[in-house]
Amino acid sequence: NAVALLVVFFFVTWLLRTPFGRIAVGIRENETRVSLMGYDVRARKTALFAIGAGIAGLAGGLFANWAEIVTPGLFSLGQSAEIIIWCIVGGLGTRFGPILGAITQKKK
Repeated sequence: NAVALLVVFFFVTWLLRTPFGRIAVGIRENETRVSLMGYDVRARKTALFAIGAGIAGLAGGLFANWAEIVTPGLFSLGQSAEIIIWCIVGGLGTRFGPILGAITQKKK
């Protein structure tokens, strides 16, 4: 699991340094400006959604392997709120922040 975390972390870091990643950051900051610069915002957002879905699928597969059983009861409102808290504690808009937030919240 730690290997997958590192692979995804370095993949996202690499992706954000590419021209595609710079456009993605531009879309986050000011979508209209990026659109007026001539980039297809809808296509970029679709690609980013697909990349995020792939990362979420990898995480879900690793979770299912760890938990050995996956039922709807595992994913309650409290679990969803806890994951959002991890991201907020770590800092929104950073790559290392949610990791740090999850570590500090799980230590308690």
